This record gives sequence, structure tokens and C-alpha cells, in this order.
Amino acid sequence: MGKKYTKHLQIGQMGENIACEFLKNKGFLIVETNARQKWGGLDIVSKNKKTGITHIVEVKTVRGAKGATLVSPSENLTRAKLEKLERAAILYCQENCIQDWQLDMVLVWLDEDNRKAEIRHEQIF
Repeated sequence: MGKKYTKHLQIGQMGENIACEFLKNKGFLIVETNARQKWGGLDIVSKNKKTGITHIVEVKTVRGAKGATLVSPSENLTRAKLEKLERAAILYCQENCIQDWQLDMVLVWLDEDNRKAEIRHEQIF
């Protein structure tokens, strides 16, 4: 595995860790991370403690301060990736008898120079 690919995985894992902490602070219980399904992986499966709704969360991370990067993390979620993610989420919910769920995305901008992260949580559907 090349250094560039390894760095990419490290950035992704950092973003997922930040997203988990963010969700916990917002009142979510982290049920599972990196759940593998036939159609692909689910970054985070969480449950809103107030509503009981399961949130399947895709995390997208980019390096650089928000507004300073040319690419938004959400631009990394292609239509093909979204379709694959939806199939994996449906399968996961069927296998785990989950009725109330939604698909979310947490966007993470990692500003390594200033050792900060900016986070945005939004519902996909």
C-alpha cells in the first residue's frame, strides 16, 4: 500500500473519530462503526437517544480549513456511492429489524495547520 493511500485512510479514520465524538456530544449513542454489508461499508450507525431513530452516517473528510479548500467533503459523495450506501443501509436495517432510520452525512474539514476541525451534520434522506 502506498504512502498516499495510507495517508488517505488515516485522514478518513481521523474524520470518523471526530464525527463519533461530535455525534456523542449531540446526544447520539454510537451503535457500530465500519459495519460491513454486501453493498459496502457503513461508517457509523448511531441512535438518537431522544427520538430512538437510528442514523446511518456517512463521513466525508477533507484536509484544509472550511472555505480554504477547493473541494467540499460532500462533493466526494457521488451518485453511485450514494446508491451503494442506500442499499447497504437498507440491508443493515432489514438484518437488524430497524424500522425508523435515516441516512445522514457528517462533513469534516481538517485544518491540520491550526489543529482544528470544522463539522457539519446533515440529513441525506
